[in-house]
Amino acid sequence: MGSMSTKDMLSASSAGKLTVRDIAERESVSRRTVLNWVERGAIKPAYRLGRVIRFDESYEQQLRDGHES
Repeated sequence: MGSMSTKDMLSASSAGKLTVRDIAERESVSRRTVLNWVERGAIKPAYRLGRVIRFDESYEQQLRDGHES
């Protein structure tokens, strides 16, 4: 009693977070492009647990800062 499954923990911690798909749709790019941005360090996930990646809204500022460099 009181213990949460991994699925429940991910759902709880994902509240208000963006997925790779969310960012791809917002930026009109492919999901692969978003993953490339992560690999290059252009945007940093709020957290990554295995294949689950979630982002804060601050990803937009990270992208702007990266394009200004």
